[in-house]
Amino acid sequence: MTFLKCLTSGLGNCYISVYFLFIFITVYTDAQNPELVIWPPQPTQTKFVGHSLVLTCKINAADQNLISNIEWRDYNNRTVQPRRSGGAPQPMHTEENMATNALSLFIPSITENMAGNYTCYATYANERLSKSMRLEVFVAITWKNAPLEQYPIVGKDFKISCEVESSPSPTVDWLYNNQPIVSSQRYAIESKGLLLRNVQETDDGVYTCRAFVPFTGEMKERPIKVEVHIPPQIVEPEQNTFEFVEGEPAQIICNATGKPNPVYTWVKQSTQENVAKSDRFFVNEHTGILRINRVEQQDDSDYKCFAANPAGTVEQTFKVHVLVKPKIYEFLNVSAQDTKPTKIICKATGRPAPHVTFRKFSNKEAYISGVQSDDRIILEINKNEQKGETSATLFINPLSRSDDGLYECIASNTGATAYKNGHLTVEFIPTFPYNLTQPPVWTWDNRPGNLSCFAQAIPNATIEWFLNERPVLNGPNLKIIGGGPQSNLIVTPVTNQYYTKFKCVARNIHGSAYHYVELKQAFPPNVITQAVVEVITATTIRFAIIPPPTYGGLPITAFTVQYKPETELSWQNGRNRTWSMDSPYIVENLSPQKTYNFRFAAHNQVGMGPWSGDQTQTMPSRSSPEEPKILSNAVPNTPVPSPYADHYELRWRIPADNGERIDHYEIKYCPVHKVNDQWAEKDKELCQLQQFPSIETTAYELNQLQSDTHYKIELRAHNAIGYSIPAQIIIKTARGMDTAIIYEHEDSSFSDVLLIGFIIIVIFIVLIVVDVTCYYANQAGIIMCICELIRGKPVEDDDEARLGSYKETTPVVPPSTLPLPVKLTSSPMEEKEPLRTDEHHGIIDNSMKRNTSIEFDGRRVYSKTGECIGKNSAV
Repeated sequence: MTFLKCLTSGLGNCYISVYFLFIFITVYTDAQNPELVIWPPQPTQTKFVGHSLVLTCKINAADQNLISNIEWRDYNNRTVQPRRSGGAPQPMHTEENMATNALSLFIPSITENMAGNYTCYATYANERLSKSMRLEVFVAITWKNAPLEQYPIVGKDFKISCEVESSPSPTVDWLYNNQPIVSSQRYAIESKGLLLRNVQETDDGVYTCRAFVPFTGEMKERPIKVEVHIPPQIVEPEQNTFEFVEGEPAQIICNATGKPNPVYTWVKQSTQENVAKSDRFFVNEHTGILRINRVEQQDDSDYKCFAANPAGTVEQTFKVHVLVKPKIYEFLNVSAQDTKPTKIICKATGRPAPHVTFRKFSNKEAYISGVQSDDRIILEINKNEQKGETSATLFINPLSRSDDGLYECIASNTGATAYKNGHLTVEFIPTFPYNLTQPPVWTWDNRPGNLSCFAQAIPNATIEWFLNERPVLNGPNLKIIGGGPQSNLIVTPVTNQYYTKFKCVARNIHGSAYHYVELKQAFPPNVITQAVVEVITATTIRFAIIPPPTYGGLPITAFTVQYKPETELSWQNGRNRTWSMDSPYIVENLSPQKTYNFRFAAHNQVGMGPWSGDQTQTMPSRSSPEEPKILSNAVPNTPVPSPYADHYELRWRIPADNGERIDHYEIKYCPVHKVNDQWAEKDKELCQLQQFPSIETTAYELNQLQSDTHYKIELRAHNAIGYSIPAQIIIKTARGMDTAIIYEHEDSSFSDVLLIGFIIIVIFIVLIVVDVTCYYANQAGIIMCICELIRGKPVEDDDEARLGSYKETTPVVPPSTLPLPVKLTSSPMEEKEPLRTDEHHGIIDNSMKRNTSIEFDGRRVYSKTGECIGKNSAV
């Protein structure tokens, strides 16, 4: 039994069992003849290379003290040495067990050459004993050349490698996706692998190389993943010629198929360099994108894209042409005399050679090649594609002063457009464009006069002054400031001889020109011959003043009126008023029914002219105010639109009061409509009349108007005499929708109150409707409660009908026990009782109970229970 257990329990347990069995046999055979015993007891031990083995040798003898010279000898009959400490590890060694006189042979790792006989020797009482055991060593199945992943190429033959070594030699077969493979036209099982003929992509999968040794029963499997590779193939690009602009980024995409995905490399043909090593180039080796961060002129070349994977390499050539942006390297400013021929030249470079033209800044369109619409101008263009240069010449014959100005040279090719500005200066003799209509210079009272002369010329002109054909020299009365192109002559006219014409002469390299400037003496205006009364009221008068026929050479700047009562003989106390030329000539604060004398004078820069003759005017008597002037931008006969739907602000100018203070205004406004093209009142009862006692008021707001309605507004001013003629205006209010919008911004708080009130009313109406429905549908609610109280229904019946299935009701106190009158009210604590459970109706919610009062009037008891309000009422 112990031996069977050794066979089934593993090597460790086996050694323990053998040890105890060895002791048992030793004790049992002490009385036997001496002999050597080796454990394990099998005469032949079969082991695989790399395994370990322990052999124990023991003498079975009666007297253990007679045992000596016990030793182990290996397969070459060499004595195996005991285990030593330190040094290189021993392939095998012995260890002695002093307690049992046994000697064990340890082989930690068996090698193939250790096969053979191992013998144990010992001496017992001068008798030499020996016993041998044979060790047979097998080599386990070993994979020598069997990669776990192998990659055939589609369309070719491929051998899946699987070399196996073992001793004894193994038998090898193959499985594909766990199915046995039989030799055929597609498969050939060879000694070192499995041959696949004409590999297809469908041959992907897991191939199992299986080896077994019948003699030892050992078997091993080697799963090999086979992935069929497909050589790369370039996808035909949409274009293989590119034009890139110098200085800008660019990219080219190279696309190829294959399995596994190919890796890309880009090579510049002109230099045979891998562009990925350049700082300006970026190559994505997984997507095939070649990106140039900044294109330069030397990038013009052919580029090859290589796509490679383990199955092969393919290439594609791309052509890159670098477009060089145009650069204008010559465009000079030009100066030439008018009426003479001239030319402007512009030169530019670029790839391809750019087209060059000109544009005058004052024109929108550029010049075209050849003769222009103006036959004076011709554009010639010369290109040199090999050098990438273009020269353009603009011929102008004859040159005109209108040709002067800024010109733009435009050079463009497919890469970009370049611009450069130049100036054409047209030179000409002096002219006086601003002095031909120059008015005389006026002065008076020996004041200095400033005579100005400006000459236009290129190059700038120098200026000289002449008086009576003699050069003017600086002196106390004549002073020259500036010698050109502008010059001023300051003349102090101490005598009349200076009031004359001075000659201004301008010169430059192309010629000279002259111009006369006159100095004249100015005088005050002449007398005003006529002042006509235009409008007269009790206290104001407005004149229309006719200027004098002559005014001393200078324009009139103002008029002055002097007036006094006719009763005053002297003008010494007369009052003055001065008006500017553009204001109304009105005299105010006069006294009604009083006669005044008026006289007038005109002003200019020299001074005031003489007074006119006296003019007498008697003021009218006091009267009602003048008609107010309503301020609006109204179109005649067209209603004024109001921006508001329910109000309008009326504005006006305060009218003349005609001698009596305005004490109030009156405004009347009525809704109107058109009848026979005339505005008529709709209803006199709708008219509103407003009065307000204020003489300073110039605005009034009309409120509570109807939206989208026409109104006629009449405004009258009142004083002690009476009302003025009414001023009228027709307005139209805005639509009602605008009112809501305007009021929403003007008085949002008022709108909020209206909105809240409207919501409360709607909720109240809804609750009443629901309560009426409860009354007719379920005989419940507030209305039902009121009806029952009016009918005087006893509380007992009412309570029973109200409470329904409730078993508890509020007890009714007999009338005999109550004084008159009495009112009982339930305690507030009853409202807070917890939920109770009724055996027939489940949970009863005590929160439905309400404070109940009972009133007794001497005949009957009435209940005023809150349940009438809360139980079935919508409220």
